[in-house]
Amino acid sequence: MADERITADEVSTSTEKISKSKYLFSFEGREYESRSVECESLDEARNEAVRYLGEYLSRHPGFANEGHWRVNVENDRHQHLLHVIVATVTSRFTKDSEAMNEMFGDSE
Repeated sequence: MADERITADEVSTSTEKISKSKYLFSFEGREYESRSVECESLDEARNEAVRYLGEYLSRHPGFANEGHWRVNVENDRHQHLLHVIVATVTSRFTKDSEAMNEMFGDSE
């Protein structure tokens, strides 16, 4: 029977060949501004999409004022896999405080 042990060089070579898939990010309504990334998993692609949204909003303050954003995540065949949705909403506490102030006036 032949010795079939794996050498250290073979192990390091096989771990370097981790398969990555291509994903495409685009904003709903702004598909012309898309970005292609390679990630090891859909979870990693989701996290990258969140980072992409944050970077984009910091570079485009006018777009940040829109109040809600949706990043579409597609595979390399343009099949929609998931959507990252972020929205700015007024706090319920703030609405309740304003209503109470209108009804009873400010206590200041």
